Amino acid sequence: MHYNISLRRMTRFAAAALTALVLAGCASSERMMRLSGGDGASHQPPRKERLGSSFVAAARPSASPIGLDASLINFWPFFFRGAGYYSVLWPFIDRDPYGFAVRPFYNREGNEYSVLFPLSAWNPVNGDGWVINGYWNKSRFGVVPLFQYSGDDRFNYCGPVWMWHGATGIFPLGSFGGNFNYCMLAYWQKKPEKFGFFPLFHCTPGDGGYAGLVYWNICGGKLAQWGVLPGLADFSKSFNHVMNAWWTPESFGFFPLCGFGDDWWYALPAWKSDRRFGVFPVLWWRDAVNHTVFPLYTIDDNGDFFLSPVVGWKRTPGERMLSVLGPLWVSSRRRIPDCDSRATERIERGDFYREESDFTLAGGLFYRGETSISRGGLIFHYVSRKNWEVLRPEVWSELKKVGISTEPASYDELKLVYKQIAAAMPMEEKFYCGVAPLFHYSQTGDRGNSFNLLLGLLAYWDKGQDRSCFRIGTGLLGVWEREEGGLFRHYRSYSTLCSESKLVIPELLFGSTVRRYYIPPAGSDAALKAIGLALSELSGACESPAARQTRGIINGWLNELEPGLSLPEDAVTYEAVKRFCTALPERLKWPTRECATTGWMPFYLHEKELERDNWIFPVLLSGHTTQVGRTTGAVLWPLYFYRRDTRAEVEQVVDKGAVLDTPQSASLQDDAGRILLAFGWRNQKVAVAAGSIPAQKLNVILEKLDRWSEVRGAFDAAERELGILRRASLPLPPPPPQTDTAPVVVDTASVTYKIDQAEKRSRQAAARLKQATGQSNEALQAAGLPALPPTAGVDAVAALRSRVAKENTGEVELSSVDTLLYNQITGGGMGRWSVLGLLARGEYDNARQKESVEVLKFLYRRRQEGTRSELLFFPFITRRTDGDDWHWSFMYRVFDCWKKGGETGGHIFFIPF
Repeated sequence: MHYNISLRRMTRFAAAALTALVLAGCASSERMMRLSGGDGASHQPPRKERLGSSFVAAARPSASPIGLDASLINFWPFFFRGAGYYSVLWPFIDRDPYGFAVRPFYNREGNEYSVLFPLSAWNPVNGDGWVINGYWNKSRFGVVPLFQYSGDDRFNYCGPVWMWHGATGIFPLGSFGGNFNYCMLAYWQKKPEKFGFFPLFHCTPGDGGYAGLVYWNICGGKLAQWGVLPGLADFSKSFNHVMNAWWTPESFGFFPLCGFGDDWWYALPAWKSDRRFGVFPVLWWRDAVNHTVFPLYTIDDNGDFFLSPVVGWKRTPGERMLSVLGPLWVSSRRRIPDCDSRATERIERGDFYREESDFTLAGGLFYRGETSISRGGLIFHYVSRKNWEVLRPEVWSELKKVGISTEPASYDELKLVYKQIAAAMPMEEKFYCGVAPLFHYSQTGDRGNSFNLLLGLLAYWDKGQDRSCFRIGTGLLGVWEREEGGLFRHYRSYSTLCSESKLVIPELLFGSTVRRYYIPPAGSDAALKAIGLALSELSGACESPAARQTRGIINGWLNELEPGLSLPEDAVTYEAVKRFCTALPERLKWPTRECATTGWMPFYLHEKELERDNWIFPVLLSGHTTQVGRTTGAVLWPLYFYRRDTRAEVEQVVDKGAVLDTPQSASLQDDAGRILLAFGWRNQKVAVAAGSIPAQKLNVILEKLDRWSEVRGAFDAAERELGILRRASLPLPPPPPQTDTAPVVVDTASVTYKIDQAEKRSRQAAARLKQATGQSNEALQAAGLPALPPTAGVDAVAALRSRVAKENTGEVELSSVDTLLYNQITGGGMGRWSVLGLLARGEYDNARQKESVEVLKFLYRRRQEGTRSELLFFPFITRRTDGDDWHWSFMYRVFDCWKKGGETGGHIFFIPF
């Protein structure tokens, strides 16, 4: 413990020192590390916190809308001046309205200064900075690693001496003044009180401690135990030992040779306990009818007898067995076994419970068996194994659902209750036989059967109600599987039913899988989910009061699927209810969709998933995919690639001026192609704001309407669910006459709980709907559009969204070309192009009569906006025009001439004319 505390102190010390250094580094210089580009229109201002009030005016943009003015001098990179920016021998010296830098010696940006960065930097406005390893800010100052001062009750140190929260110490020798203190290897703590000298001594007053090999423990103010490791122990006279000798108030011994007690003793190999005695392993004697003489015979009072190796039998109230010549012939029968450990596990997890079985084995080759199984899984999955006598409330509630009116008072009574329930459930007969290891055959009631040859190595066949499988050679020669009526599987965003078939022939590299999905109509998803959940609560018979209530809930949801639809009266078992629900899609004539995967590798692979169809030819590196909203193809990839995206709804609206920068998610239609990854093209249709509503506000309106429609649908589903549960909670019809005398207790707690939860979900959905309705109408009214009433349904909200999008959006077609050397994008009277990135680039906007061209940034530049234009030609020539006015210059005023307002003038070698 002493070293753990020391380690925590040391960790805190190091963390605090590092934190102080980082906090002191608030004064930094981005300008020193940033190389300005020498372009007055592109260099970026520093962050706001680096600027004081004196820099606000200087931070205003240049008066020239294009970026060049009459004072421009371009001899870059030796000297450049323009738009308030200067550079000399770029990037060593530069200046702009925010500061200047002489790299690497001196730098100023806003309120921050530095000399020989990073050796020193400071900010006099913020009051922080550093010089070499000295630092300061408004809360602390110091020199790393010599000292730090940060005020009272904070972390301060001077060399190895530190102070923190009232504690003082010398690292790593000692710590004083806190709750835990130490000095070298000695330590003491105030609350809870303890002290010691590691590792020789430790004491906790009122509890215990140790001193060397001597230890003691105090309990209730008295010495409870003491000893000397490992040879001596005294546990308050309950147990004592000195080396191998031990004694208690009732017994003593010398481990492991002998031991003696009140009614038992042993002295290896002889032993005696009460009336039992023996000599291990030859003799075991309990009484005259229960004894063993190894290896001759065994006999007991249950009728068990074994005479090695000729014959043996066993007969108990629940089991009997007969064997002749060991495994040559064995016959056994077992009924409702005692609750051994395995049966206990079955009860805890609610698994199947074996009631009786018959088994015959002849010669180790032929075998046959018949087994009856009672279907469990109804109750007991809440039972705690550690507390059987007091059942949890939820367990008692489950018992009452099946008509148990008297609560079991013990675990034995609970086992009897389980047996009574299991005996009343329908039985499922199982049969199996075989000749080991040639073949095996099994049959389980009417649910299916299976067959295999040579442990499945030659062939395997399995057939059930909903599934079939056939395999040859453990699947190496072929596998065929079929599954019908998968109940309420989830596919994408809805619940449905599915059937599947699969054929695989590995030697031919062929495989095929076909899934057929029933597609429910709109609004049926909630009903399907509810039927699936309610059906999962039925297990075994469906005649108990709780099961009848669940049937009422299912009937309510069935009525949602089709008015008047309900479970037939003869559907009184779980299997019957399941078969009826599984046949619903075919009965209601729902449309089907197929998802198929077929392949003959490496020649082709075909995948079909509802509206998606995909063909792949791996040998040719080619393929074609069609799906809703997208078509994709490739031939000899990467030689040619093509994609076409279409979207029926407006996803995002952009301003017309930002069309060239629009994200791809805003596309209404997108065609793209690429050849050899060196040449590609793309055509897009983009939704732009075309009405009086700006793009940002229009996107908010469409998003709010989408949210309204979504929440409205969830609220309608919650209300339907609540209505059905309320109808299911009405009084049940009179139950059929009971055959037993025990009263039937009808428990409605489960339905009441479901109604409470459904009401909670309905209230939550109503709150979300109110919020979404208010936000949507606020957005509509802010844009001058009429609001919808709060009771508007999903269809009305969707219709309004479609109308708003149609009336306030237009389309702009974009075209782009991408090559290794050249890139271009055009659309809506605008365009942008570049050659090798920064080698040459340009852009234009016909609506604003704006155009610009650059070659190597300052080698050649031409810009035009309306009637104004300017030209920069390396190294000395500039030209500016504005209507009839113009200005030419060569090396500033070495030679320049101008015309303005009908007047002309200029300079020759700085001499005006």
